Amino acid sequence: IFSVGTYVNIEESIRFVIHSNDVDDYGRNVLLYNFLHLTPYFSERLLHVVKTAIEDNGFKRKEPLLPEALKSLTSDEMIFWEKYTHDFRFRENFLEDAFNRVPDRTAWQNAFDILPKVQDILSYIILIHGKNDNVIPASESLALYKQLIAYNKPAYLCISPVLDHGDVQKNLTAYLDFFKILKAFSIFFRLAGNNQ
Repeated sequence: IFSVGTYVNIEESIRFVIHSNDVDDYGRNVLLYNFLHLTPYFSERLLHVVKTAIEDNGFKRKEPLLPEALKSLTSDEMIFWEKYTHDFRFRENFLEDAFNRVPDRTAWQNAFDILPKVQDILSYIILIHGKNDNVIPASESLALYKQLIAYNKPAYLCISPVLDHGDVQKNLTAYLDFFKILKAFSIFFRLAGNNQ
């Protein structure tokens, strides 16, 4: 299993995004997309805007589609979007309230939490995480790696400044560190080749 930017505790990962003012637009909007339907602010128009914002960021569109999508919003929806985008306290309170509305939250958390399932893993696990990931902290992959080692599971961990949350950094230190990432890929392809 080759995993990039892994989380181990869904609640801690979500709360990290909720309460961090440094999280990028992509992370904040992914949370909004997943929790908007649980709130009184939900509308299909607003959901479409959030999806467009996520895709503009994720696809690195040279010409973003968000400005056109925003034209579809009502004035109340536009006020919400502006506050969510620019007002940290509003966004923090909104996301915290939305997260607290998740139905059957204990079962939901148990389904997504990784650490309790580590003892059942049979595959070699390769973890890569950006050292400065501002959406899912690198400490999440480190915690998973420590748990894997505690259960004598074969694993490789690479925490690298070459990556942040999905983006490659370009500087001299990053290029020197790139060999750690190459090692992770070489382990993966060697093991994958042996399983054919």
